[in-house]
Amino acid sequence: MILKYIPVSLYLYIYTLLFIFIYNVYLINTKFFMINTLNVYIMMYNTCKLNILRYLLKNHMKFFYNILIINGPNLNLLGEREPHIYGSTTLTQLIKQLDEKGKLLNTNIHHVQSNSESKLIKSIHDSNKKIDYIIINAGAFTHTSIALRDALMGINIPFIEVHISNIYSRENFRSHSWLSDISSGVICGFGLDGYFWALKTAIKRIKQTKK
Repeated sequence: MILKYIPVSLYLYIYTLLFIFIYNVYLINTKFFMINTLNVYIMMYNTCKLNILRYLLKNHMKFFYNILIINGPNLNLLGEREPHIYGSTTLTQLIKQLDEKGKLLNTNIHHVQSNSESKLIKSIHDSNKKIDYIIINAGAFTHTSIALRDALMGINIPFIEVHISNIYSRENFRSHSWLSDISSGVICGFGLDGYFWALKTAIKRIKQTKK
């Protein structure tokens, strides 16, 4: 009964204040909603962009150069065989490190290791017109295999000869190489670092020839 004595103007004033309050709350909530929605869309976009980039890098990235690393007999025993000479790093670990380094330099690393002379020769034959450069540690075949020499001479791919140990400070029979005089260079006696120096040199030379 009291309400009927309240002036109409007061009703209008109260309703106006209530409307303004509700409207402001709506604007605040709408703005908050829009900001959060925008943040969600930004997060979704960044996530999608990152996933797409990862997919492209993994599956479709085209490398500029292709380098074949050949390891001969007994190099599968790296990390176990005479660690005082050859170190404790395994062949798997070495190739992984070289592969990671290659990717940073836009280079695709191909690798073959075999104790079989015929498999090494086949890998050399198969590299023709596919590989830009070869890095080879022929192991004991360095001192015995004229067949490997002929295979390398039979393709038009430059190569660097690598040896982990200093072959000239060991047994006399190791001081002769059937590959050195036809190679683009020889790196020996610097441990596994020799592979990385050979890789860096090979890429530099490829760039020079492709200019």
